[in-house]
Amino acid sequence: MPLPQDEKATLLIHDDDPRQLVISADTRESVVAAYLDTWKRRIESVGDEYFPTLGNLDGLTGSPTLEVSIDASGQLVEVIIRKSSGSRILDQAALDILRRASPFDPFPAEISAEYDSLRFAYKWLFSEEFVPAAANVSRQ
Repeated sequence: MPLPQDEKATLLIHDDDPRQLVISADTRESVVAAYLDTWKRRIESVGDEYFPTLGNLDGLTGSPTLEVSIDASGQLVEVIIRKSSGSRILDQAALDILRRASPFDPFPAEISAEYDSLRFAYKWLFSEEFVPAAANVSRQ
């Protein structure tokens, strides 16, 4: 098994709370797929507006992975940098985009009936053009 710092290491999120869903942001599970798709579109929209305001980043590129927790009301509960992009500037940009995009939509009834929060990992890809990349989401 790869070490956590290895490129091939999997960022798994575990939780024993049955009211918390830990899931992939790219899930196709019907109950949460539409919610997470809306969430990703919001992040992308805010990122598209915010990232250019950072000015000339002299070719900085990277892919920070953030662990995100959202409660049923749509509030951002917690954000953890699970894997740095290697650039403090890009890591902070990902955090800023996430905070600017919150609060998010409240959970639909079919999600909130089962879960109080969602927890997932989301990977950004900062290149010459801001592109949010694949995400892993978990239910809380």
